[in-house]
Amino acid sequence: MEFKINLSSLLKNQKVKSYGEKQDVNGELHECFIAKILPHMVKNYTATDALTTVIDKMGDASSLAQGLTGVITTSTSFRSSDYTLYLKVHGNKCLGLIKTGYKNLYVREFHNSSMINIKPL
Repeated sequence: MEFKINLSSLLKNQKVKSYGEKQDVNGELHECFIAKILPHMVKNYTATDALTTVIDKMGDASSLAQGLTGVITTSTSFRSSDYTLYLKVHGNKCLGLIKTGYKNLYVREFHNSSMINIKPL
């Protein structure tokens, strides 16, 4: 997904994995890399801030691609969570998003059929 801002510049300090040489994007050289985003990084952002916009738009696109009835990943829910977001960026494009962390999962115990809450990663 393409954005009006240069995500490579915005997220260069959050880089955790680089993908080869810099490539030309609109006359500028930009590196393709994975950026690690933690909740505290977006706590003071407003709805008009760049990172918040990226998270919200990518969350919308993710829900649409999965055929979900609602959006799961939003900047509002992320800032009060214990999750970690990874964004693959190249210039002004966000090529992917993945959210990791412990999730609440309810499963039925085999021996007595009671429901228990587990938190797998």
